[in-house]
Amino acid sequence: MRSLFLLLGNTKKELTDWKAIKVLIGKTGKDSLKRRIANYVVPTTSINTPALKLAKKQIATVNIQRIQDISVGAMVFYSWASGVLDEINHDKI
Repeated sequence: MRSLFLLLGNTKKELTDWKAIKVLIGKTGKDSLKRRIANYVVPTTSINTPALKLAKKQIATVNIQRIQDISVGAMVFYSWASGVLDEINHDKI
């Protein structure tokens, strides 16, 4: 989830612990996770390289089978973040 929120533009400082991430997940209205994902545009310029590097590093450490066993919903978020990272030009990460 930290990688997902980094891709959505949150800062590392905003994602310090699970409690902070749960607050972001629970937001409603224009700040809702569903709306932010639906309105996301893969960046082509002004890429926040440190955030993308961190997101890529964190996603690489994930045990996909464990996520599937624990939560189908979490797997959807993992898949979205992984797909976005695949779409971004890896030369810029």
